[in-house]
Amino acid sequence: MSESLLEAIDFERFEQQGADFIGHYDLGQMPRLVAEAIDVSGQCDVELSIDRENGGYRAKGRVRAEFDLPCQRCLDPVRHVADVVVEADIVSEERDEHRHSDVWVLDEKHRLQLRACIEDELLLTIDDVPKHADENDCNQDMIFRATEYEPDEAEVEASNPFAVLKDLKQ
Repeated sequence: MSESLLEAIDFERFEQQGADFIGHYDLGQMPRLVAEAIDVSGQCDVELSIDRENGGYRAKGRVRAEFDLPCQRCLDPVRHVADVVVEADIVSEERDEHRHSDVWVLDEKHRLQLRACIEDELLLTIDDVPKHADENDCNQDMIFRATEYEPDEAEVEASNPFAVLKDLKQ
């Protein structure tokens, strides 16, 4: 069984050549993920190595988690499997030269908010519109189909805000 990881790493004290972090975070402790997902009762497994590289630090590893998101067609849960390979430079401030690589930025107290960085990586795996891979897996009673509803001519006329102008023209 893996152990729970630190929320933050203090780089003022991190004078080592490198370190390995193997453990987990409870998904329920990630507020931005909780806001997106339906079920965050599981854990996020983290295997991360932070090493000195080119005068700075670089994080490499893997993050894995499974959680349920609402299907945007039927609103039933759809299982999302996140398996992220992490490669990020750890910097004290984000600059233009970093815009082409993944960076994790230290806070003002020179700490890496590791849990927040891992949460960012998980959020980036979510599709813009989460949905079941096959529409047949959706709850068919909940799917709205535009072809099922055809407004009659009176409804269209009543909903037209410019209908009043037609009378003024005459």
